[in-house]
Amino acid sequence: MTDVEAQLIAQATRDAEFRNRLVANPKAVLAEQGITIPDDVQIQILQESARQYYLILPVVEVSDATKLSEQELETVAGGGMAGLSYTWNSGWTGCAGGCGL
Repeated sequence: MTDVEAQLIAQATRDAEFRNRLVANPKAVLAEQGITIPDDVQIQILQESARQYYLILPVVEVSDATKLSEQELETVAGGGMAGLSYTWNSGWTGCAGGCGL
């Protein structure tokens, strides 16, 4: 979490009016803090509760080494299995009936 995020969260925790404005229009509140967010970037405010927790995963940059080739993309998109090693596991019985749990 960046210092800016920590400051926003701390202020939103202390100040209900600030929190409401942040939820309603986060870009405007960030602009007040001197932070400009590009138009094509969306900001979504999520409020946790006693029964709902959010785990935010950071963006993962994809390097050329981890990108799929055109052939790999076509195989995945087309559902083809050519050239792939695949073993069918028919031992799974499912758990729709409760499995005695």
